[in-house]
Amino acid sequence: MNAPAPLPLSSHGKPVDSFPQAFELERAQKNFPVTLYTSPVCKEPCAQARTALSRRGVPFKEVQVWEEESRKELHRVSGSYEVPVLTVGRTAQKGFEQAAFDSLLDSAGYPRAGVLPARAHAAPPPPEGYVRPAEREAPTPVAEPVKSKPPAPLGPYAPR
Repeated sequence: MNAPAPLPLSSHGKPVDSFPQAFELERAQKNFPVTLYTSPVCKEPCAQARTALSRRGVPFKEVQVWEEESRKELHRVSGSYEVPVLTVGRTAQKGFEQAAFDSLLDSAGYPRAGVLPARAHAAPPPPEGYVRPAEREAPTPVAEPVKSKPPAPLGPYAPR
């Protein structure tokens, strides 16, 4: 009796027996691409969202919202200017909530957490040309309006 041939090993050293999961992932990516909208000034909630996607092994595109064009795109997909926003296909989830992220990814057919190897997705560096709000030049103060003299009373009953 012949023993079954050993499974080939992946680059992670684990047996490649997850072809169905790879197919599911490829199909989900094609039909429901994942995009995470963040901002260079968004720290904790954006980091939590990024970590949740990475831990689940979901490939995603990250868009940093900081200039007018990316703000318009964020508003178009989510109806607001708040980050983080996760889009899976055409569906947007505002803010980070683990259960909502998982539900959205599950409904799109992404493999559940622990099925795929975790990914390492660090926060991107600030975009070229980005200036932190604290370092931005303060707007030039507007001069005080010139106060004109009040008009002369118009009659005996005019207020004084």
